[in-house]
Amino acid sequence: MIGERTYKTILIFFLLWASSLCVGVAFSQDTDWVESTHKDFRASLDRGCSGVKVLFEGLKDNGNNVFYILDFDEQKKFDTSLYPADMHKSNISPTTTFKAFFRLGPDEEAKIFKVIRYEQSVNGAARIDSLKMDIRPVKTLPVVTFRYCNNRRIALNFSQDDFYDRFLIELNPDGGDGYDFNIKAKDSIITLESDLKQIYIQGVFETRDENNTLVRACDTRNIPYNVEPLAEVKMPLVSIVEEKEEGVEVTVDSLLTGGSYDLQYSINGGTFLTFPETLLSESGQGGKDKVLVPHTPGEWIKFRVPYDECEVPDFSEEMGMVRVKTAITLPLESVNELTYSKNDDFERIALERDSKVIAESVPESGYKDSDLVCNKLYSYRWVGVKGKARSYSLPAELTARSEKVPEALNWLSVSAVDGQPDALQLEWDSPEDETVSFYQVFDDNGSRNVKANATSVVIDGLRPSERSYDFEIRYRNVCDVFSGSKPGKSIHLEADQLDPMRWDLAWNDPTGFSAGDGGEFGFGLERNLTPPETDNIEVLPVAGMSGYTTRNDLTSDLVSYRIRVPVPEREGMYVYSNTQMLKFEVIIRFPNAFSPNRDGLNDRFNFVGLNHLITEYELTIFNRWGALVYQTDDKEKGWNGTVNGIIQPEGVYTYKAVITDIKGHVNTYSGSLVLVKGAKRF
Repeated sequence: MIGERTYKTILIFFLLWASSLCVGVAFSQDTDWVESTHKDFRASLDRGCSGVKVLFEGLKDNGNNVFYILDFDEQKKFDTSLYPADMHKSNISPTTTFKAFFRLGPDEEAKIFKVIRYEQSVNGAARIDSLKMDIRPVKTLPVVTFRYCNNRRIALNFSQDDFYDRFLIELNPDGGDGYDFNIKAKDSIITLESDLKQIYIQGVFETRDENNTLVRACDTRNIPYNVEPLAEVKMPLVSIVEEKEEGVEVTVDSLLTGGSYDLQYSINGGTFLTFPETLLSESGQGGKDKVLVPHTPGEWIKFRVPYDECEVPDFSEEMGMVRVKTAITLPLESVNELTYSKNDDFERIALERDSKVIAESVPESGYKDSDLVCNKLYSYRWVGVKGKARSYSLPAELTARSEKVPEALNWLSVSAVDGQPDALQLEWDSPEDETVSFYQVFDDNGSRNVKANATSVVIDGLRPSERSYDFEIRYRNVCDVFSGSKPGKSIHLEADQLDPMRWDLAWNDPTGFSAGDGGEFGFGLERNLTPPETDNIEVLPVAGMSGYTTRNDLTSDLVSYRIRVPVPEREGMYVYSNTQMLKFEVIIRFPNAFSPNRDGLNDRFNFVGLNHLITEYELTIFNRWGALVYQTDDKEKGWNGTVNGIIQPEGVYTYKAVITDIKGHVNTYSGSLVLVKGAKRF
């Protein structure tokens, strides 16, 4: 027969092989218990300075038929010393559940811990159950921060660490007096003298039984810490108190990251109470948090945050409220009047209008706001200022009613209208901060109203080619107050012909926009060589009101001119004068009598005009019986009243002239003339 020792050895190897077929259960620190595959037993662990503590529950003693085997890191090395009967020296029934402990020291490197349970029945059948756990030991040392306190003391602050139950603190390890402080890990702050440079700290892990009786305690080595306090102690600051319809929103700054703070409030001067919602300072919040505190309208509330500073409870500076007391619209004085009330001694009270500060410090008598636009809705709120902290009232909304005369429009332009020679177009800008009821336009014929949403109007029945027109425009706002008037003047272009090739052009100065104020801003003379087509338009620069004289401009039979001036307030916009159509025409005149008496006056009959504009000329003269008495193609000569050297009798003669000008135009002139022999001058 096989010996009992040999039997157990074979059985254990078999169990290790069989357990490898079971599904292992991963363990996390957040998991309370890890159950075995068949849920016959379970285990949990705790990590401490002395290693890992494993707690079993559900181990059963069935004599020699039950084995519990331990294996580390799948090394197939086992330990059969975990027998319930060995750990509990009492008779235990098969249904009894009890606990056992197993430890790994802090220097052991085991990573996987496996427990195998083997149970053999009387008929030879075997039941195998197992569990697997990750039991890496934790070697974390205590985390400590130091802060300066009053009276030359230093606050020592431990991180909240579940690995340790207590901390032992020694100020002078060579003094032989033992530990100076023995505190629980949950006690976060102790104080030290500020001249300390170094201290020694040990973390202690305690083992307790089912009755919470201390069985043993183990600890880390004595670790030195350099005392390097934080230079600045951050104290909570109630930075913003903002009253809203649904409550009061409170913002608290200067919270330590990872810290937890209470918000306290006092209603109408009563006892401070703690608000149930905790203030937290988490990473990414910048050391601030805010809560909404419900309240009954009309209640006065103050806020503060308690905090522990070096074992001495303290509070942040209290922050109260400010609210609108009265908000009145005063139409006759063109102002909105506001006053305030408060429950705190603020450094000053500021006033905001539409989220912009309009008064830095307002006395309790209130504020009258006169810089308003009629019928515009404004939102006001008071701001209590205390250092960096602010308290905001509920906003008050007021609609302004003002008798203030609105400013005149920025500009008014008056321009001729293409295709409408008897009309002028007026254009203007809308006022920026006023609501318009209607516009009113004045001219020589009186006034006319223009609808509120218009920015232009065409006025016909005028004669802009003959004269300039003056206009004024104003508007009435919704408070029934008229604005100041803005003048405007049309540009009238005049043309005076000097000869067939030369004209003098002149124009007046427009008003109503800044281009006319200086007299020389951007004036231009448009010339069109082929009107009414617009392909040949060119702009000739002119100096303000200096005028213009045409010279070789009339290269075609008809040329048009008009003045244009830009409106600086509107990029790309121009005002125009009336259009002058100038026609090329050679002016020829013939006298109705002449006296060929050789006195040097009216001795020849010929045309009067610019003969350099004539290229071809033919003149014929007939007596009263229709007989030809004179003919010539010399434009310089003319008839001297003779035929073959004989002076012709006095009387009525007829003439016909055919003239071709430099542009190729052929014109025929005819009429009667009187030949007079006396010395009378005609």
